[in-house]
Amino acid sequence: EKKGKKKSTSSHCPQCKNALDNIFIWKKYEFGNCPHCNEPLGIPYYSPEDFLKKLSQTIAEKIEVMGKGKSMQDLVRTESFSYLMNGIIAIGIDTRATDIHFEPFEATMRVRQRIDGVLYDLVHLPGIVSNHLASALKTMANLNISEKRIPQDGKFKFNRRNMDFDIRVSTAPTQHG
Repeated sequence: EKKGKKKSTSSHCPQCKNALDNIFIWKKYEFGNCPHCNEPLGIPYYSPEDFLKKLSQTIAEKIEVMGKGKSMQDLVRTESFSYLMNGIIAIGIDTRATDIHFEPFEATMRVRQRIDGVLYDLVHLPGIVSNHLASALKTMANLNISEKRIPQDGKFKFNRRNMDFDIRVSTAPTQHG
């Protein structure tokens, strides 16, 4: 199974001395260069897996704070949630994945990507995040978010490094959503 590289031990860029530990500065999802000065860091600051785990933890904490009074649209509009969605897709594109699988389980969602015909685990998301993620993907692909009993197909466009990618979304009924 593929393993990510270890996180850099420094929390500051050796060139420009800016802090690197704010997860929201990594707008390009490229963890080998400083997001401030674009100089190589030597060892990537995050592995894609660590980055997505930290984002999903941030979102789970926000959901807990927001409580049940807020709608899913309010959550999807938060920076961290869209950052997680975009990060999963961007990392899939960068690794040349042909498929990204979102597999819900009772208390978690496993995200895997198919590279050269083999499925690799990317991240396991907490259950509290998974329902919102599935609904957001369905919304982006113009699917009916309330329909879980029949398969659905849709698509949307995603821009990465000034290139448009057609993303196809297919859903299938499963035991956990």
